[in-house]
Amino acid sequence: FVRPDVRESLQMVILGLPGAISILCTTARSYSINRILLSIADSTAIAAFSARNALSSSLSAISLGIGMTTLLLAGIVLGEEDRTSVRRLLKAALGYAAAGMGIIAAAAFLAAPFLASLFMSGNNVEVHALAVRCIRFYTLSMPFSALVYVIMNFLQGTKNIKLAHTVCI
Repeated sequence: FVRPDVRESLQMVILGLPGAISILCTTARSYSINRILLSIADSTAIAAFSARNALSSSLSAISLGIGMTTLLLAGIVLGEEDRTSVRRLLKAALGYAAAGMGIIAAAAFLAAPFLASLFMSGNNVEVHALAVRCIRFYTLSMPFSALVYVIMNFLQGTKNIKLAHTVCI
């Protein structure tokens, strides 16, 4: 049995905090919106919001993947101490994130009626219409969310942890 080094363990926890904080904030946002919907709306709004959450879980994986790739490459480029490559990496990652998620968001916006029907059962027209609107509003945020993931992971990869913590909130 190898006894873990406390400093290394603490460093790993600190490096993982931005991602954990981001997930906690997302969870808190969903919980808060659910509570607000419970107090001012009915089950129709909650059903529509759950369709948006289900779609978000599926599509956010792409943003997370781009962000995690940026984290890995930023660590490698930083180790080489090549400032030009660091700048090129950030520009490329931001470009791919914006363009990729922009295309996916546009497709999801257009396909919102179909996507909403994937998460709805029955023929409740009111719930379906509200889910379509909810999904369409969500798609407007997708490219920006991808950019935040890239920036947060880039900052983590370049060991700018305090700023990464700030960005993820």
